[in-house]
Amino acid sequence: MLLDAIEHTEYGAILSHIHDAARRDVVAISAALDEFGMADMATLVTQAKARMQFLDELEALARNVETREAEMHKAIERNLWILGITYTFFRSNQTLKRKVMR
Repeated sequence: MLLDAIEHTEYGAILSHIHDAARRDVVAISAALDEFGMADMATLVTQAKARMQFLDELEALARNVETREAEMHKAIERNLWILGITYTFFRSNQTLKRKVMR
């Protein structure tokens, strides 16, 4: 959550509201948490749309007879989330190798 707060200014602003609300009252905290939930939902929707577009492009790449295996590897390398939620946070073949070797 901290990294998202740093990277996404809407999270930072909302967390600031939550921090300020903590000094005031329960109603303000509830409103701030609701605002956080709405911002989080918007981010998820945006990410879902981007991932659907990625999958469409990956499928087009896979169907193209001129696509080489190395190109598919490059496309998938940093998008291991396509293999399932378990792989969402893996970032490289080295990370994957370390996880598999455990």
